[in-house]
Formats: sequence, structure tokens, C-alpha cells
Amino acid sequence: MALISCPKCGKQISSSAAACPHCGSGFVPEQPNVTAFERGGWGEQPPIRANYMPVIIGVIVAVLAVLAIIFLLNGTGDNPQNAVNNCASVPSGVYVPDSPEIANYNVTISVKCEKNSFMNKYDADILLDDKKLDTLMHGTSKDYSLTLSEGSHTIEFRMSGKHWHGADLYQKDKPETFQVMTLNVNEDTEVAYYIEMALNDKIKVSLQ
Repeated sequence: MALISCPKCGKQISSSAAACPHCGSGFVPEQPNVTAFERGGWGEQPPIRANYMPVIIGVIVAVLAVLAIIFLLNGTGDNPQNAVNNCASVPSGVYVPDSPEIANYNVTISVKCEKNSFMNKYDADILLDDKKLDTLMHGTSKDYSLTLSEGSHTIEFRMSGKHWHGADLYQKDKPETFQVMTLNVNEDTEVAYYIEMALNDKIKVSLQ
């Protein structure tokens, strides 16, 4: 039992005494190193609980993101058939085939342009599928080695050049100044055309 000094008279008394036996002063003796919680002044302290909810939500979101990435990378693959088999909206047994590739063939087009008379300068523009292929001078011939897709193609021959007064020989509204031929390609092909052009601004193309 420790001795303490009375705060009023200063004499030594027991630390457990409720009042000073010398001067009769009553007091609550100090209890060193005793906290308010130990004295019961603050009541019972509730247990501290950590809030783990944000951590749990974050883990769930991360797992779902990883699963989504794995599904996108490996779920269907590169094979269109896998996409069909894994799609619930496609009835069983239905197959969506790939678009068939269009075959290409080697085509040789030979063109000969008749030589004009002394006063004429009629050359020929050659167009393949509406794109200019070449301008062939009169009195010459030329071979064109092409790779064309399977199907129907158009070859158009137009009178090239101008009249003495400056107007173009070829006119869209004058069928006599151009001629369109059809070329069907389903195998390697060779075809030859012969071009004739007359003084009256007419072009004639025939197969040789």
C-alpha cells in the first residue's frame, strides 16, 4: 500500500484512504497510470471491425474482367464454324460457309487497228471494265496479257482524237463512235479483235 500526500494538509496518508485522518478532508485519491477506460469512465468499448466490403467488390470485378478476356480470346477462335457452334441463337446443324474465292485466269487480248487512209488520224482508246487500258495507234497491233477474275467483263473501243475543228471524235450520244464487246472468262483465254475506222466517223470491231 503506497503513501501519498494529502492535497490539503500535506501529511502522509494511505493511498487507499477515502479521507485524510489528520484534517478530515475527503477526496478521491489519484490512481496513477490508470486510464479512464480502466476506471469505467468511458463504458465498454465496442470491438473495432474492419470494412472489407470495397476489397471484396474489387476482387469480384477483377475476376469477372479476367474471365471476360479469356472468353473473348478463346471462346470462338478464328474458325467461323466454332462461332456457329457456340452461338445459342443458331439452330443445331446450321452451317454458315465461307464466301467462296473468285478464281482468276490468264487472259491474252490481241488488238489490231487498221491503218487509216492518208488524210485520217483515227486511233482507238481501249477500255476494260470502264477503265482505260491503252490508246492504240492506227496501223499497229498489240497484245495485252492480263489476269482477270472469273465472270463477264466489258471491252470498249472508242475513236480517239479530234476533228479538224477541235471536237472529240468520240461522243457518248453517237453509238457509231464506240463499240462495246463482252468477254466471258471461265478459263485461261486468248481473244483477238480487229478495229476498222471509216471516214464518216464510224468504228467497227470484229473478232478474229
